[in-house]
Amino acid sequence: MKTDIENLNTVQRKIHVTVDSAEVNAHFEKAYAKIQKKAHIKGFRPGKAPISIIKKLYGHNVKPEVGEAIINDKLPEAMKSHALKPVANPNIEVETLPEQNSEFLFKAIVDVMPEIEIGNYTGIPLNIDRFNVKEERVAKELHNLRRRRGKPEALEVSDAVIKMNRLATIGHTVYEGEQLVPELSTKGLQILIGEDEIHPEIESALLGMKVEETKSVNVTLPENYGDVKLAGKTLRFDVVVEDVKDFILPELNDELAKDLGTENVEDLTNKVRDQLVNKAEEMRQNRIESLILDYLYEGNPFEVPPSMTDHVIDSIIEEIYWQDEKERKEALKNTQMRKDVLPEAKRRAQNTLLLLRVAEKENLKVEEEDLNAEVERMFPHTKGNEQKIKETREAVGARMRDSLLLRKTMRLLQEKAIITENNVDL
Repeated sequence: MKTDIENLNTVQRKIHVTVDSAEVNAHFEKAYAKIQKKAHIKGFRPGKAPISIIKKLYGHNVKPEVGEAIINDKLPEAMKSHALKPVANPNIEVETLPEQNSEFLFKAIVDVMPEIEIGNYTGIPLNIDRFNVKEERVAKELHNLRRRRGKPEALEVSDAVIKMNRLATIGHTVYEGEQLVPELSTKGLQILIGEDEIHPEIESALLGMKVEETKSVNVTLPENYGDVKLAGKTLRFDVVVEDVKDFILPELNDELAKDLGTENVEDLTNKVRDQLVNKAEEMRQNRIESLILDYLYEGNPFEVPPSMTDHVIDSIIEEIYWQDEKERKEALKNTQMRKDVLPEAKRRAQNTLLLLRVAEKENLKVEEEDLNAEVERMFPHTKGNEQKIKETREAVGARMRDSLLLRKTMRLLQEKAIITENNVDL
């Protein structure tokens, strides 16, 4: 066997393999012998037909099987000879099927891990916001809970005028000059007046309007508007009022608190406050982790093996809720969807590789007691039951171990970082 290797890029190699005719013939003989044992040929007892007849009857059909057997036999040897450690099954390229008394050529594209050389990762400078939860924010969340339980009530025609705290249903047609902007034009848009749900210029213009009344309002979109084609532009909104209703908010009392699953107003307030505090800490932690990973990557950018990126793309799509199995499978094959999530998938893979490289340098490991504790935390029914813990570990242990190692590595990096925090209100 002869092999040559070609560097396609930093994470892919192409191996060119030539198998000599003697080895090809040996594989053909094995294939014929295998068929001979099972073949039922008229005039011969099973397994007793001459090889010459087997070759005559099955010679062409056996070629794909022989080619697969040669590749399975020789590819691992070829990769080992070039010290390649594939991260996924190689992609095989075969131009012609094997023939007896001839060499057999095939190629394999092998994805390999990138070389990641991380420099100093201690003392990473981080400037982040620490979010404070003030009572004003708690009060706002309590108001939002009341609002979600609010009920619209019809008004007399004579009183159907837009005022603060009323529910208006509007439509608007939007123009840039005389050119229609269809993506911003809409009907049946419900707005609770006074809740900053629409551009302030439009809300101000709506006050005092009645059903079927129209008005034109100029609105300048912010420079950071999501659609770059419209960012910073002044547009004309031709607004029509479709309906006006009163909107009755429930009182903030113990009855509402119980409807929302708490004991009383004090309990509800404490629960809302705790949720906001947890949200603030989660935002802070996510920001820290994002900045650490950005710092590591900027110091050593690298490519990710395509097979690894494909695997992460699958995971991202799997995370989405699908109505049924057919819809999920179609999504996994959707070329545009896979293209859309490619940047996120690539970055996720890079983040994982960076953390694993740090873990390797620090010789970090996940101990058995750590794994058992995580099983009990995630699957409470296993607590104190060694057999259930063992069964759960067999099912999810590998993924859980990887997740724990990544978290352990991130904690280490955070402990070694130099963090400057700015107090801001959530």
